[in-house]
Amino acid sequence: MGWALCLCAVTAAGCRPPAGRAPASGTIALPPDGQVRLLARKVEGTGEAVHWVWAVVGERNWGAASWDGRTLRLSRATPLSSPGGPRGTHIWEIDYSARRRAGPGGGVATEEDASVRGTNAVTASVSFAGPDRTGRMSARFEAAVTGDTLLRLPARTDLARLDGKAIAIDIER
Repeated sequence: MGWALCLCAVTAAGCRPPAGRAPASGTIALPPDGQVRLLARKVEGTGEAVHWVWAVVGERNWGAASWDGRTLRLSRATPLSSPGGPRGTHIWEIDYSARRRAGPGGGVATEEDASVRGTNAVTASVSFAGPDRTGRMSARFEAAVTGDTLLRLPARTDLARLDGKAIAIDIER
C-alpha cells in the first residue's frame, strides 16, 4: 500500500484543497467535504494480463468493505473526528488483475482477481474465471477511472470493464 503512508502523512498534517478545487498536480490531499478521491495507477497492460490499482481517499472513515458480485461496497461511514476514535479508515486500496491462463481441456481461460484493503487491515476479495474471448487482454480491458478523480458522495461508478463486464465501486455517504 504505497500510497497509504503518503496519505496518512498528508492526513495528519490536515491538508485539504480549497472547496471545489482539486489539489495542485502531484499533491495528495483529503477531498473536499462530501466527496471522495480516486487515484488510479496502471501496473501492467499486456496481451496476456492487465493489472490496475485504485486508492480511495475519503473525508470520512468507512468501517466495512464487501463485494456484491462485481461491485465493491464501502459502508458504515463515520466522520474522521468521531468521538471515541475512528471506526474504520478513510484510505482503501483496490487491486484488480485479469490474466489469460491455460484452461481445462487445453483451452484458454480468463481469470480475474479483485481485492480491497483498508489501512485498518480490513480486507475483502473476489475472483472470477471463465472461457477466454479472443484478442489481447489489453484490447479487451478499459479503465473507466484513470488519474485523480473526485466524486460526490454517495458515489457509484465503474472502475473498469473487461469484455463489457464492469468492476464497480459503491461508497456510502
